[in-house]
Amino acid sequence: MRTKLAILRILIVVAVGIVISYFSPKIISGSTDISNDITLDSLHQALGEPLPGEWLSIVKEPGQTFAEYKRSDPKGRTNKRTKLYIRPIGGFSETELEILQKTSEYLNQFYTLPVVILDSISLELIPKSSQRNHQNKYQASAKFILNNLMAPHIPDDAAGYIAFTKVDLYNDPEKNFVFGLANLKNRAGVYSMSRFGNADASEHEKRTFILRILKVASHELGHIFSIKHCIEFKCIMNGSNSLQESDSKPVYLCPIDLKKICWNLNLNAADRHRKLNAFWRKNGFEQNSEFYYKSAVHLDTDIFNY
Repeated sequence: MRTKLAILRILIVVAVGIVISYFSPKIISGSTDISNDITLDSLHQALGEPLPGEWLSIVKEPGQTFAEYKRSDPKGRTNKRTKLYIRPIGGFSETELEILQKTSEYLNQFYTLPVVILDSISLELIPKSSQRNHQNKYQASAKFILNNLMAPHIPDDAAGYIAFTKVDLYNDPEKNFVFGLANLKNRAGVYSMSRFGNADASEHEKRTFILRILKVASHELGHIFSIKHCIEFKCIMNGSNSLQESDSKPVYLCPIDLKKICWNLNLNAADRHRKLNAFWRKNGFEQNSEFYYKSAVHLDTDIFNY
């Protein structure tokens, strides 16, 4: 009888172990140096092979581990540089101004830095030599805006400085257009909303516009904070070769890039995710809200070592 009870106890322990193992978060292996210390990986999807025409099918990038990021002396917040700035260029509709305000709220939660929206700069400051009509579309030089309208006037306390315009942009005269251009040394970048859709057309168009501008703003500030394109997971820091590819990116950082920004800016990852959960819920994006809620639960219990 005692032998049977002992065997039964062993079977129960084994069964419980199997159940716990089955339902525990699974770690995605890869070439990162952090896969052993966070279970947050279970909520993320490995990137996989790129489709023809996608960014990584054209641009071969080595990626960036957390250790490499730390060694790179990345730009971040300093005792002097403590704020993010948004500069509108040209005119905006009431809906677009509302979305810019929403963008400032989002970046405040994403990077946990105060965000200031500056007064708009007039397009009349762009000389004729830095304008063109290309394929029946008016375009302005991104390089001129960045180097002449932004760089000389970067606020002294700016950790990051980004500008948005409704005007289509170009950089290389041989290319059709660019979504934007950045000068990482100066912590600045300018980006066009002209291909984001019409935010005033319908509620669906407005939601699409919001997602696009929030993705661009958070992605480009990630670069300003020295984060390279992600090649491991589906991540907001993935490169994009088209608007369609950009639309397919998630709104969140992968575990590797999350660790970089939390180390750099000294952030509490769980608190950050709770605030982003609240932002997406308030704005009616339930799927994004759910991701951040689940992530916050993991981050409350995970060992997030730097």
